Amino acid sequence: MGQQWVEPSRAVVIPNGFDGTRFRPRPDAKAGLRKELGVDPARSVIEMVARGHLMKDPGNLVRAVALLQARGHPVHLVIVGSGLDESNLDLVKLVRECGLGAQVSLLGARTDVPALVAGFDVAVLSSAWGEGFPNVLGEAMASGVPCVATDVGDCSWVIGPHGVIVPPRHSEALANALGRLLDLGPDARQQLGLAARARILQHFSLQEVVAQYETLHLRVSAAHGPRRSRRDEEIPEVRHGRAV
Repeated sequence: MGQQWVEPSRAVVIPNGFDGTRFRPRPDAKAGLRKELGVDPARSVIEMVARGHLMKDPGNLVRAVALLQARGHPVHLVIVGSGLDESNLDLVKLVRECGLGAQVSLLGARTDVPALVAGFDVAVLSSAWGEGFPNVLGEAMASGVPCVATDVGDCSWVIGPHGVIVPPRHSEALANALGRLLDLGPDARQQLGLAARARILQHFSLQEVVAQYETLHLRVSAAHGPRRSRRDEEIPEVRHGRAV
């Protein structure tokens, strides 16, 4: 069979939706995270939540954080996700080679991601390829955390004007973007995070996405009208007790 194309006028894109009550700003999250990990309160915490796959390119982020540290930014990197812990020998080796040592926490899989994410200063997605619609960005933004992401998949659509997009596989560009957000200072960064949350609640909330599905369903139903099942077609209409 040859390629089959969908008429663009008949296509509708409905994004994923996010729970703004589960992912939300939490005033005590930053202090709690720093206490758990033993991080100096003076350090800014950069995070990535991802799965342990090459496409996520965690090495790109590690090298970017090493550049930040070399430029005098006091930062701590936290990476969360299955396969991204001390058992990942290649990642552990890179952290050591970059001279980061105690400035990186590889937490692996966690069940308390909403509480963790709200405690970060900046969220990152450093993917090299293969992204579709990355939920981790929407979750961080809903938590009031500004984001930096590579220009892969729908990252730029999700972030919009309330974060920074950089080329993939470009550690220096990633470091520059992170440096820009860190240089804003806590107050301005918080305002950027709240603007990011407002974008998620306006365009990507669960309620908004459900409404889009309902609108599509009603539109399709109106266009095609009620359809009779095969069973309906086999049952004759009855009027006044007689089959007609």
